[in-house]
Amino acid sequence: MKIKILFTAAIFVSFLFSCKPESDRSADKIKETEKQLVNDSTRMLNRELAEVQLKAYADFTEKFPEDNRSEEFLYKAAELANSMGKTAVALDYYHGFCEKYPQSKKAPYALFLQAFIYENQLKNLDKAKELYSSFLTSYPDHELSKDARFSLDNLGKSEEELIKMFEEKNKEDASAKH
Repeated sequence: MKIKILFTAAIFVSFLFSCKPESDRSADKIKETEKQLVNDSTRMLNRELAEVQLKAYADFTEKFPEDNRSEEFLYKAAELANSMGKTAVALDYYHGFCEKYPQSKKAPYALFLQAFIYENQLKNLDKAKELYSSFLTSYPDHELSKDARFSLDNLGKSEEELIKMFEEKNKEDASAKH
């Protein structure tokens, strides 16, 4: 009797799972894999699993563009690609995010991060300048606007030049207080 009940319950659970929409099954799998991306003890990214996850994010956003989770997954794809050193892929995802979700709270971050990547990773200062300027035009009151302004004002300056500039500013501030 117990075996019959267990067997019936197993069939019922299988039936319920099979009735779940494909988008929900895909999202559940993505969420489960996210928990395994970083090794708890070493804090290292599992690169093999990260590759699979990157594809899963992309597949989900392509297959279910109207699903509200696509916004989150596209942004996460950009972050993951960037953390993996896949700069071109990250830029494509950040750009796509800004195009598809311009009203999102994360759109300013996606635009800023594009500029940051062009400046610091690709050393393409012209493109960085264009994107920082676009950021300041689109989001003048955003919390990152001061950072964008600073980056724009200091594009191309070496670390030594920046240190010297800060030291001079500190001297000016100290003498102004006396």
